[in-house]
Amino acid sequence: MTDPVPPDFEPGKLAAALGNHPEPLHRKFVELYEGCSEVFPSGKTFMDLFREDRYADERRENLYFPWASKEEWAFASWLLCSRLSMAAIDTLLSLKIFKHVSLSFHTAKELRAQAETLPAGPCWLCQPMTPEHPTKKPDWLVHQALNIMLAPLKTAAAVEIMMSDPVGNLCYCCTPLVSYITDTPEESLLAATGTKASPITMATSKEFGDNYCHPPHTPEITLAAIHTACAHYPPTDYKNFLKAIKLLRLNGVVKPFWKDWALSEPSDFLKPKPLHHFHHMFWDYYAKWCIAVVGASGLGFHFSIIQTLVAYQAFDEGISKLKQVTGRDHRTVQCYIVGAITGSIPWKLLVTICALLDFHYLAQAPSFTNQSLERVASALKEFHDNKEAVLHTGT
Repeated sequence: MTDPVPPDFEPGKLAAALGNHPEPLHRKFVELYEGCSEVFPSGKTFMDLFREDRYADERRENLYFPWASKEEWAFASWLLCSRLSMAAIDTLLSLKIFKHVSLSFHTAKELRAQAETLPAGPCWLCQPMTPEHPTKKPDWLVHQALNIMLAPLKTAAAVEIMMSDPVGNLCYCCTPLVSYITDTPEESLLAATGTKASPITMATSKEFGDNYCHPPHTPEITLAAIHTACAHYPPTDYKNFLKAIKLLRLNGVVKPFWKDWALSEPSDFLKPKPLHHFHHMFWDYYAKWCIAVVGASGLGFHFSIIQTLVAYQAFDEGISKLKQVTGRDHRTVQCYIVGAITGSIPWKLLVTICALLDFHYLAQAPSFTNQSLERVASALKEFHDNKEAVLHTGT
């Protein structure tokens, strides 16, 4: 069924409004403004560069280059999917059956031998890690690795670089960090904040009881706190430095990877994602609240007697001992959890968990209206009104 034609419809006016272009009415809207990105023609696409590299002739002669044949490619593909360790692959390739076989991936060993002759400069990556503070090695290491890997993007964000789009048009591009997909512990690691402080706002665990919208935890605040900690004690004096960073709610990282990245800050790029912040948070927190109150054996029994639907997973042995849990398992447990705990936990705690699950589901809507936003706000308010029950769980 089509929409009725308005009485004042004139084809000429419609054509003039569309600029006599044949594009459909549902085409994307483009707004031009003064100073918007300018496009230059005659650039090269990825495939243009791919066809011009030094191995282009070999690829014309051999479809499976850099492998010598289809058989070698098939064997390499099998190794890739076999989950064998590098040590096991080296042992396999050292067998006599491969001794006289010319396999192209033997060149990997040659490259590794060449790499061992490089200067020892890159070893500085591990220099800040000392036996005095082994628990902080991952935090320092992650930020130092990101500093190295993301250096080209930082340069592009600061001075802009000319890049080509898929059809060969050139334009100056800036690359600020706008989103980093992580879960809550990884957010704290990346933001250089302590585990009991929010990585994106100034809230801490002590403010769990209020519903006040705290101001953003800006880079300037974090860097100022790092500077204060280093001014009192150098990072090498880790025993005293650890006391200082705990008071300032830091994790010990003194050179965050985002420090010199223009237009990038944790309170902006650490955005909630359903997988990590809804389903994973449910598993890390809400499910543990239920286990603490009902008991692992009691909750396990409740899950074991639930009549599961077709295509849904059954948890015959409960959920407290599950390992290698996937996002699908998180979602499945969420579907059953209210039925499994009803009647076995205090009423306010049940309302709190229901409100959080409602908030998660409503917040995943593909689009929002004023009415749907009011429902999201209502679910969040219901959580704040009853969340004191969580404190009584002892978790």
